[in-house]
Amino acid sequence: MPCSPTSGCASTPPSGGPSTLRESVRHPQAEQAARNIAAALNWQGVAMLEFRIDPRDNTAKLLEINPRFWGSLPLAIAAGVDFPYLLYKAALGLPARPAPVQTEGVRVRNLLPGDLLHFIAKRGRVGIDFFDPFHAQDELLSVRDPGPVLGRIASAAGLLFDPQLRAVLKKRQDPDRRKK
Repeated sequence: MPCSPTSGCASTPPSGGPSTLRESVRHPQAEQAARNIAAALNWQGVAMLEFRIDPRDNTAKLLEINPRFWGSLPLAIAAGVDFPYLLYKAALGLPARPAPVQTEGVRVRNLLPGDLLHFIAKRGRVGIDFFDPFHAQDELLSVRDPGPVLGRIASAAGLLFDPQLRAVLKKRQDPDRRKK
């Protein structure tokens, strides 16, 4: 579960979507269920098993299994489990065991564009933590490595020249325009 129930997690759109603020938590039952499922499937490699905690009895309910890296991967890495590196080691035939203790309470946010879109959609009605730069580390912004931010900006700028996107935006600007 990428967000704890008390962390004030945000998403874009706010009604549900990719999370923009995530916090690492431990849920032993979900962890054991994931191990059991992976063992039963004789799973090798990357998979994301997503659980939702049922508030009625605090049990983990399996939502889905995805055989790929997931959007909240930067949270796992920040919390001490570098899945891409572990996969690399496994591919080389080296022992690939995660660290025995992962850090709880690590917060990672997606400011560009996630949190900014969340802020706009909520019309500025966000918690004071939103404006605290030390509240959570950003998954993209880094003084040591500005490349990902530049790449995100360049990809967004490229969308401005996409004829299909421009057509969609033009239709939104002129709601009376009817498709022929």
